[in-house]
Amino acid sequence: NSWICSGISDCTSLSLFRLFVAKTSFIAIILIKNSLSLFFKLSISKIKFKPKTMKKLSLIVLLALLTVSCADLKYAEDIVGEWECVSWIDVASSKDKCASNASFSFNKDKTYTSKVSAQETTGTYKIADGILYSKPEGKLEIAVEINTLTADTLSFTMSRSGNPEILTLVKNDDDIFRIKIINTL
Repeated sequence: NSWICSGISDCTSLSLFRLFVAKTSFIAIILIKNSLSLFFKLSISKIKFKPKTMKKLSLIVLLALLTVSCADLKYAEDIVGEWECVSWIDVASSKDKCASNASFSFNKDKTYTSKVSAQETTGTYKIADGILYSKPEGKLEIAVEINTLTADTLSFTMSRSGNPEILTLVKNDDDIFRIKIINTL
């Protein structure tokens, strides 16, 4: 899966890529035909796609899938590390609830620890379709929408009791901190 995201030019075998596209095209066309058939209550035999149209549709589907999965792979790399709160805005009241009382640590093995005020939590996490899912031990899974995730900044929107809150964290990394100081001088 990761070889696709690094680009076709990095692939060791173009024929393997062509085989993948052919299989994906076939599956995509079947799904599209069945979806259209159900949606419009048409007979599948009445829907005919020209070969060029089928190739274009399958390429669009493939590119959409690659875009989402590539972003998630990048997020999976960037999230690993120690993070500290710099802003925790309650959208309804515009109050900043951070007060440097929240920190997170995401590990390569998909485990995490968080500390908010005096409460420490451990669990597992995953990233899918731009959503960060965390599963604290013994509790229900939590999903937050990732707004920004770079090598040094993580911002996500969460909803607590239906009230949106935006939490922004910076990576607690001495090398990144030194680079920022040097760049500002």
